[in-house]
Amino acid sequence: MAGSEAFARIKRDVIDLTCQIPRGKIVTYSTIAGQLDVMPRHVAYILAMLDDQERSEIPWHRVVADGGVIRSTAKRDPALQRQLLMEEGIAFTRQGKVADFEAMQHKYEME
Repeated sequence: MAGSEAFARIKRDVIDLTCQIPRGKIVTYSTIAGQLDVMPRHVAYILAMLDDQERSEIPWHRVVADGGVIRSTAKRDPALQRQLLMEEGIAFTRQGKVADFEAMQHKYEME
Protein backbone atom coordinates (compact mmCIF):
# COMPACT_ATOMS: atom_id res chain seq x y z
CA MET A 1 0.00 0.00 0.00
CA ALA A 2 2.83 2.44 0.81
CA GLY A 3 3.77 2.74 -2.86
CA SER A 4 0.24 2.94 -4.25
CA GLU A 5 -1.64 5.93 -5.60
CA ALA A 6 -4.22 5.46 -2.84
CA PHE A 7 -1.53 5.69 -0.17
CA ALA A 8 -0.06 8.80 -1.80
CA ARG A 9 -3.51 10.42 -1.79
CA ILE A 10 -4.17 9.51 1.84
CA LYS A 11 -0.72 10.78 2.86
CA ARG A 12 -1.35 14.06 1.03
CA ASP A 13 -4.73 14.44 2.76
CA VAL A 14 -3.30 13.59 6.21
CA ILE A 15 -0.56 16.18 5.72
CA ASP A 16 -3.07 18.77 4.50
CA LEU A 17 -5.30 18.30 7.56
CA THR A 18 -2.29 18.30 9.88
CA CYS A 19 -1.07 21.58 8.40
CA GLN A 20 -4.48 23.15 9.13
CA ILE A 21 -4.07 22.68 12.90
CA PRO A 22 -3.32 26.12 14.35
CA ARG A 23 -0.54 26.76 16.81
CA GLY A 24 -1.70 25.97 20.36
CA LYS A 25 -4.33 23.43 19.25
CA ILE A 26 -4.31 19.67 18.79
CA VAL A 27 -6.31 16.97 17.05
CA THR A 28 -6.36 13.21 17.48
CA TYR A 29 -5.42 10.52 15.01
CA SER A 30 -9.09 9.50 15.19
CA THR A 31 -10.28 12.98 14.21
CA ILE A 32 -8.13 13.06 11.08
CA ALA A 33 -9.05 9.45 10.31
CA GLY A 34 -12.74 10.30 10.56
CA GLN A 35 -12.34 13.19 8.14
CA LEU A 36 -10.71 10.87 5.59
CA ASP A 37 -12.62 7.64 6.30
CA VAL A 38 -9.44 5.72 7.12
CA MET A 39 -8.22 3.94 10.23
CA PRO A 40 -6.49 6.03 12.94
CA ARG A 41 -3.50 3.70 12.74
CA HIS A 42 -3.01 4.75 9.09
CA VAL A 43 -2.81 8.39 10.19
CA ALA A 44 -0.36 7.46 12.96
CA TYR A 45 1.76 5.45 10.51
CA ILE A 46 1.93 8.28 7.97
CA LEU A 47 2.95 10.83 10.58
CA ALA A 48 5.44 8.45 12.20
CA MET A 49 7.14 7.79 8.87
CA LEU A 50 7.69 11.43 7.88
CA ASP A 51 11.28 12.09 6.89
CA ASP A 52 13.36 14.76 8.62
CA GLN A 53 12.50 17.45 6.07
CA GLU A 54 8.77 16.72 6.30
CA ARG A 55 8.96 16.70 10.11
CA SER A 56 10.51 20.17 10.02
CA GLU A 57 7.73 21.53 7.79
CA ILE A 58 4.63 19.71 9.06
CA PRO A 59 3.25 20.25 12.61
CA TRP A 60 3.12 16.50 13.32
CA HIS A 61 3.43 17.19 17.05
CA ARG A 62 -0.10 18.63 17.12
CA VAL A 63 -1.63 15.18 16.52
CA VAL A 64 -2.12 13.05 19.64
CA ALA A 65 -3.90 9.87 20.62
CA ASP A 66 -7.45 9.84 21.98
CA GLY A 67 -7.72 11.44 25.39
CA GLY A 68 -4.72 13.69 24.77
CA VAL A 69 -2.14 10.95 25.18
CA ILE A 70 1.26 11.17 23.48
CA ARG A 71 2.37 7.86 22.01
CA SER A 72 5.94 6.86 21.28
CA THR A 73 7.01 5.51 17.88
CA ALA A 74 10.34 4.46 16.44
CA LYS A 75 10.83 7.86 14.78
CA ARG A 76 8.92 10.06 17.21
CA ASP A 77 10.25 11.05 20.61
CA PRO A 78 7.36 11.69 23.03
CA ALA A 79 9.51 14.11 25.05
CA LEU A 80 10.14 16.20 21.92
CA GLN A 81 6.44 16.21 21.05
CA ARG A 82 5.55 17.30 24.57
CA GLN A 83 8.21 20.04 24.50
CA LEU A 84 6.96 21.38 21.15
CA LEU A 85 3.37 21.44 22.42
CA MET A 86 4.38 23.17 25.65
CA GLU A 87 6.19 25.83 23.60
CA GLU A 88 2.82 26.48 21.94
CA GLY A 89 1.10 26.92 25.30
CA ILE A 90 -0.37 23.45 25.72
CA ALA A 91 -0.28 22.23 29.33
CA PHE A 92 -0.17 18.65 30.56
CA THR A 93 -1.67 16.83 33.52
CA ARG A 94 0.45 14.93 36.01
CA GLN A 95 -0.54 11.79 34.12
CA GLY A 96 1.07 13.20 30.95
CA LYS A 97 -2.15 13.91 29.06
CA VAL A 98 -3.07 17.19 27.41
CA ALA A 99 -4.77 19.36 30.05
CA ASP A 100 -8.19 20.76 29.18
CA PHE A 101 -8.23 18.31 26.28
CA GLU A 102 -11.64 19.23 24.84
CA ALA A 103 -10.87 22.97 24.75
CA MET A 104 -7.49 22.39 23.10
CA GLN A 105 -8.93 20.47 20.15
CA HIS A 106 -9.03 22.11 16.74
CA LYS A 107 -12.37 21.75 14.97
CA TYR A 108 -12.22 21.35 11.20
CA GLU A 109 -14.63 23.41 9.10
CA MET A 110 -16.09 20.27 7.53
CA GLU A 111 -17.06 18.71 10.88
